[in-house]
Amino acid sequence: MQIVTQVLGRLMAQFLTVYTSVKELLFTLFSKLRVSITQVYQSVANLQILNLLAKIKQSINHLVAHLTIQVQLMKLGLMNVLHKVGQVGQQLLTTARQIRQRVLSLLKQGN
Repeated sequence: MQIVTQVLGRLMAQFLTVYTSVKELLFTLFSKLRVSITQVYQSVANLQILNLLAKIKQSINHLVAHLTIQVQLMKLGLMNVLHKVGQVGQQLLTTARQIRQRVLSLLKQGN
């Protein structure tokens, strides 16, 4: 079970690393976009540009929502894997105990 725990720990660490990187990248991009929007708004009062920027912001919001859903699905998949690995580990432990008991029983019969 230690190996299973170690593997799951490594998987979770990698997952968190990817999640953090994506989140930081999105935050950086959104911050730059916000600064750009502010600069454009202050310098140009053109409705077409503002509409375009609003659409871009909406697209970014959709992307963030999509990525959030993907992260949730990844978490769910990881939990499913964790559950299956736990089941397999329990089965292996039960089988090992049964084999040990059978060997001890046969050794006692042989003596």
